[in-house]
Amino acid sequence: MNKKIIAAAIAASFVAPAVMADVTVYGKVRQSVDMVDVTGGDDEWQINDRGSRLGFKGSEDLGNGLKAIYKMEFNVFASRGGSTGKTNGGAAGGHVNDTDTITANRNQYVGLAGDFGTVLIGRHDAPSNMAWSKNNPFNDTAADLKTGSWTGNNTAPIDWERIDGTIAYVSPSFSGLTAAVAIVPDETTYNATGGDGLADHWSGALMYSNGPLYVGLGYLDLDTPALGDQNEWNLTAMYSMDAFKVGVTYEDAEEGNNNDTETWIATGTYTMGNNVLKAQWWDKDSDTAGDDRDGWAVGLDHNFSKRTQAQLTYASSDTNANYKDTDVFSIGLNHNF
Repeated sequence: MNKKIIAAAIAASFVAPAVMADVTVYGKVRQSVDMVDVTGGDDEWQINDRGSRLGFKGSEDLGNGLKAIYKMEFNVFASRGGSTGKTNGGAAGGHVNDTDTITANRNQYVGLAGDFGTVLIGRHDAPSNMAWSKNNPFNDTAADLKTGSWTGNNTAPIDWERIDGTIAYVSPSFSGLTAAVAIVPDETTYNATGGDGLADHWSGALMYSNGPLYVGLGYLDLDTPALGDQNEWNLTAMYSMDAFKVGVTYEDAEEGNNNDTETWIATGTYTMGNNVLKAQWWDKDSDTAGDDRDGWAVGLDHNFSKRTQAQLTYASSDTNANYKDTDVFSIGLNHNF
């Protein structure tokens, strides 16, 4: 009996600091087996990571309704491309002895939260993306609507900005209406032609939820050395009807002097017990020659449990000379912890 008591006391001495600090360790492991058919190229099987991540988050009660909050979230790549290279550029590695498997480009911040809302400092998704992100039923799959080479989908229609050096505020809900705004200093250390203010770049969003209805409006004003001046605004509307959910998104974006784009997205889902049928269509028109594109996707999610899921996805994109026409059949397995 004494041995058991001593062992329990030793174990408690190790776990107590983590409990007191209120740290939650969480993550997602998302892998897919894909058959990729690229016009003008060879058909091939691929193993792709679909947004695996590892995170730490927590809070501390400061009294009087105020608390400190934090998050440190990382991309974790279990699959990084073929045996001769990486999906994100970089040196050769891929399947063989690849050591570049963790990157820090997810949300990471510290902040304060209370009755006034939440204030964050660090890296965070632009509020303009928060406004439309609900209307992305194929998130973290071969048919993801967000651009980014880590998704394995280089023809996705909408840019996703996650910005370093951000001061962000998210309001409490006022009868279903929530506002978010983020400001970013230009810091001429990194952009020699940039400004010197606290809000040289900014993004804002209004999000309204009322029963089956959701409406989101987002705006982004960003200037980078690589892309020049970017101005984007988007409007999203979604409606749920029993097992059905439909959504529409419109985005108007200006990038530099001669690249204006308009994007339309329509989505729909139907839930049957542990299964979800999904479909989407999108079309992107650009002023830049050779940059128009469109695509569609259908899929089925099967939820074995609240944490484990299998996915079937078929995605097709029809693009012009600047992008290859692509068809992907993807079988995915996901687990959240």
